Amino acid sequence: TSSSNLSLFVDLTSKTSVSVDKKDGHFPPAKYGFSISLNNASVASEYVLKLKSGIERDANSVVRNNRDRTLLNQALFQIAEASRLLAAAGEEGMDQLANALANRMKQSMDMLNKVNYLIDEKEYSSGYDTSDEFVQTFTSEMDTRALPGLEEKLIETNWDSLVRRLAEWAARRIEAIVMPVSASARGSGTGSSSTSSTSGDPSAPGNRGRRFTSLGALRFDRDVRALGAYFASKSHRGSVRDVFARLSQISLLVNLEKPEEIFDLWGPNAGGMTWRLTPSEVRRALGLRTDFSAEAIKGLKL
Repeated sequence: TSSSNLSLFVDLTSKTSVSVDKKDGHFPPAKYGFSISLNNASVASEYVLKLKSGIERDANSVVRNNRDRTLLNQALFQIAEASRLLAAAGEEGMDQLANALANRMKQSMDMLNKVNYLIDEKEYSSGYDTSDEFVQTFTSEMDTRALPGLEEKLIETNWDSLVRRLAEWAARRIEAIVMPVSASARGSGTGSSSTSSTSGDPSAPGNRGRRFTSLGALRFDRDVRALGAYFASKSHRGSVRDVFARLSQISLLVNLEKPEEIFDLWGPNAGGMTWRLTPSEVRRALGLRTDFSAEAIKGLKL
């Protein structure tokens, strides 16, 4: 009976769809049952493991022969499997919830395409800043259309998990806009193993992504920091700092004064920094600067 109930729960959770009210972006009351199911799955998975540990500890004093030991191990395995299935159901449900919320944020994220990073000193000091408008709109939409009503409905671990998932989505989307070849390669599984003829050539068609002046790079750095700080402020105990590591390193690269400065940060000079970008991605990021020579970038020995 327990096995049947568990299978039913997993099946229902995997098939439950999550929708957002189109009028104001809030979850309708009927959908809050989904949040409760996520909490139950997470807590139940932990409690089942505690139950397993307690049974294993107490049974050691009464198990006398190999037959009983075999039966005990079989039971313990089934209990552990129940915990795994509950955890997997909860994770799948969290993915569905995060995807539903991310779909509501696509229009706000697409505003990044309108941000001008090709600015001169006059435009930078003029006071009008499209990047400020993007960050403010995105965070405001996240607060009013995606997240309201959920923090009090989710247990802390699930809330932090949701915030991290949304931060990961935002970071992927931004990288896909700024450096699309890199994001595409990671998504297709090629990653650092990509050896295409254009992967190391920042001047190749399709490798450009967004372009930056030196002042536009400063603006981009501010945007990345603002979004990272926003998601960090939403998380209770979890950390999202690593989520924006790749974007932070792209920002670092486009803010160099010249391509050769990469050697102050690369290899033995990296210090405590762990580079998340491959050498070809470093060259591609440097190629986003309008005033960096493509030949100088291509000639870097990384």
